[in-house]
Order: sequence, then C-alpha cells, then structure tokens
Amino acid sequence: MSSEQQKPVERLVERILSAMQRDVGLRQEASSSQAGADVSALARRAEAVAQAEAELDELVSALYGLTPAERDLVKESAKK
Repeated sequence: MSSEQQKPVERLVERILSAMQRDVGLRQEASSSQAGADVSALARRAEAVAQAEAELDELVSALYGLTPAERDLVKESAKK
C-alpha cells in the first residue's frame, strides 16, 4: 500500500480511536456521577464510530478490489 493510500486509512483509524476514547471518558464521568450517563452523547459517539468503521470497511474493500459479492461475504463472516 502506498503512502497516499495509507493516509485515508490512517485518518479513519484516528477518528475511530478518538471517538472511542471520548466514549470511555463519558462512561467514566457517568459512573462517578449520580445523574447517570449522558445517553445522547454516548449514542452520538457510537454512531460516529459506526460511521467511521463503515467508511474504513469500504476503503479497505476498494484497496483489495473486492467485488460486491465478496464484500457481502466478508460482512456476513464478520457477524459470526
């Protein structure tokens, strides 16, 4: 993989890691407070992670030249 191909992958991984770190921080705050978790903030973080992971999946599939059928096969095997 060339460095030009790596850059989008690196950016997506950084987004995922950053969102996950913020999620951990929110969960820690919620566990230490009586008010409980800010559910909407946690939901937004989970959605951001899911979106970035989907983008990363598509990018990696394109890098490997997977056909739509192969992408479906990979998605199905990941669910197991």
